Amino acid sequence: MIPVIDANTLKIISAVSMFIGTLLVSWRVTNILNSLSNAVKVHDFNFEVMATRQDGLDFPYIQLYGMNTQLDKAEKTGTKLLVAGFIMQIIGVVFNIASFLY
Repeated sequence: MIPVIDANTLKIISAVSMFIGTLLVSWRVTNILNSLSNAVKVHDFNFEVMATRQDGLDFPYIQLYGMNTQLDKAEKTGTKLLVAGFIMQIIGVVFNIASFLY
């Protein structure tokens, strides 16, 4: 026997799905912004080192690199989180519409 799902259950499933989807999308945005922020900080530090050396101060030449690999990782993870988040939000909308039609 197939269990019957009432409209309130569909609304609860909808709300939970949309909440999870929103969390996934916001997690993705946070990861991307953190990676971009770190890349800008490293870039700024490299310019600080060059400016200090040009002022004639005896400062060791430090060059930081490799932030593109961090950004690539963030983009790959971010794409998966974005797709999963949007799918969960779409599922939430479908369940919400179903609750009104039921």
